[in-house]
Order: sequence, then structure tokens, then C-alpha cells
Amino acid sequence: GHKLTTNPAAYDLYLRARAVRDFVTATGSLLERVPQEIELLSKAVALDPDFAMAHALLAEAHGLMYFIPELDPTPERARLMKASVDAALRSGAGLPETRMAVGAYHFRVEQDYARALLEFKAAAESLPSDEWTFHWLGYTHRRLGQWPESRANFEKVILVNPRGPVGYFFLADTLHATRRYQEEQEILQRALRFSPDLDNLLRRLAAARVELDGDWATYLRSMQSLELPAEPRTRILVSFQLAVSARDFVRANAILQAAGNHGGLAVWH
Repeated sequence: GHKLTTNPAAYDLYLRARAVRDFVTATGSLLERVPQEIELLSKAVALDPDFAMAHALLAEAHGLMYFIPELDPTPERARLMKASVDAALRSGAGLPETRMAVGAYHFRVEQDYARALLEFKAAAESLPSDEWTFHWLGYTHRRLGQWPESRANFEKVILVNPRGPVGYFFLADTLHATRRYQEEQEILQRALRFSPDLDNLLRRLAAARVELDGDWATYLRSMQSLELPAEPRTRILVSFQLAVSARDFVRANAILQAAGNHGGLAVWH
């Protein structure tokens, strides 16, 4: 097997799919964009069935569809992910991208985070400056409750790609979960220098600030000034947070009742 492809059209489709993935991660626009990524990669592997890196990326895309509750958490989607992992193993078993796809399968489908971590660490040895390897390591350490390691890897994402919003967003998430709100605010302000109009970052910044100053009126104004997210689960969650912040508990309850268990939000009931 081979890492890349001798088919220029397949490689072009692969590059376009990578661009879609980066956009999805930065903006959270999963609903229409992840199927678009899958379509591009499916065409790429149809043109070159031995294109291991495309199979590996396709596995990760199927994994995201399976992992997000309102997308496609079905046995068939898990099977599609496994089929793409197996295809990557057949044509490029030794590739770090394949190790990442295997790790993603253990993370997304098996929920075996310790095994996933082994795969991501193996991939990182061959991809010492790949932001996605650090992203997966940070994400997996976080699942295992290993907060300092998670933070260190998200910081590496920023070192590798200081202009991209993804590392900042996940580092901010980790800082928020560990109640390091001042550091979170500083990280988000850095990110916004490169992506000043990214609503995901602006929402996170408002959330960090209100934890620091307790000024709920300013928080509410900041949140209301942003468009509601298009992605359904995030839209419901943001609408719910706005209602609670405004102390409109009747509306907050109505949002939850209408949502049902949409995207796993039943926990708020």
C-alpha cells in the first residue's frame, strides 16, 4: 500500500475533505459538513482503493457521525467506520494516519480510551508536528481525567498552528473544566486576534468572563448579540443557557421539554 496516491483527482478530493474537517472543527457545523467530507473521501477511495490516508480520514469522519447523538449513532455507522479502518490497515498498516484511525475507533465506538491513547501515542512518534495527533492526545487524556497531560497537548496544537482556532477552543474547554477562568480568558483573547468573528470563541469568552466577574447582565447581552448556532444540539443548549441566564425558567423548561433527549440533553431535566 502507499501513503499518498498517484491519482491526482483522488488527492484533490482528499485535500478538499481535510479542509472541510478543519472547518467543521472550528465552527461546529457538523450537520451538513461531515456528510460532505464523507462524500469527498468516498469518491477519493473509489478512484484509488489503496489510498490509505483517505481510508483513515474517512474512518474518522464516520466515527464523528457515530459519536454525535443527533447525527447517526447506529450500528451501521459503526460498521462503516470499522470497514474504513480495515481498508486503511490493508493498504497502509504501518502509517501513523492508520494508527490514528484505529485509535479513533477505540475512542468513538469501543470507548476504550486507554487503548486509544496507545494508538495516538504511537502515531505521535511518527508525526511529531501534526496538530491532529496532539488534538486526539489532548482529547483522550481529558476523557481519562488526566488534565495536565490534556492541557499540554492542546498547547502543542497551538504551537503547531497558532493561527487556527481549534487548539485554542479545546484548551479553553479544558481550562474551563478545571476552573482556570483567567487563563481561559487570556487564551480566547489570543484566539480572537486570528478569528475575531468566530461565534464559538465569543461564547466561550463570555462564559469565562461571567465566571470571573459575575456580571450576568453583560453575559446575557453578549450572548444575545450572537446568532444562534445552526447545529441543533448546540442551538438547544445555547437557547437553554440564555433562558436560564435571563432567569426565565418557564422558557428554559419548555426548551428542554421540546428537545426531549435530543443530543443527550435529558440530563438537564
